Amino acid sequence: MPKILNIRIVYVCISLCYCINSALYAQLDFILKEDAVKGYELIEQKSSFWPINSDSISNAAIKQKWQDSEKGEYYVFYYEFENSSLARQGTEFIANSCAVPYIEGSPTGGVYGEKSWVAVDSSAVCFHLRKYSIMIFKPINFQHNDKERLKFFSENITKQIKSLSDLE
Repeated sequence: MPKILNIRIVYVCISLCYCINSALYAQLDFILKEDAVKGYELIEQKSSFWPINSDSISNAAIKQKWQDSEKGEYYVFYYEFENSSLARQGTEFIANSCAVPYIEGSPTGGVYGEKSWVAVDSSAVCFHLRKYSIMIFKPINFQHNDKERLKFFSENITKQIKSLSDLE
C-alpha cells in the first residue's frame, strides 16, 4: 500500500475519533455524574449510538449503566440534538423503533421532559427536554415498583439539564 494512502487512512481514523469524542465531551455537561444518583453506583460509562431516523447512520451517544444490589441495573442513554424539534423527532423515532412497543406517557402516568414515551410493559421510558433526548430502561426482572425508580432517574436527569440550561 502506498504511503500516501496509509497517511489518509490514519487521518480519517483520527478525524473520526475526534468527531465522536468531541460530540461525547459536549454531552458530558448534561449526563448524570457518579455521585448524582443516591443509592446507585455508576458501573459503566461509554460511547454508544442513537439512531436519528431510518435514512441516516446513528450518531454518537453516551450510555451509562447504574446498579444497586437490591434494585438491579438501569441503563441510561443520552443524546444531544441541534434543537428541540430534532430532539423530539429523534426521541419519537427511537420509541417507535424498539422491539417492545412504546406509547406516549410514562410509567407513572405523568410526562417526563417536554414529551415522553413508555414501553407498554413500563420497563423503559424515553423523553426529550429542550435539545436533549434520554432513554432509561431496566433490562431484566422488571417489577411494579421499578416504575418509581425510572421516575427517580428521569427527575435527576431533568434537574441536571435544567441546571445546565440556566447557565446558558
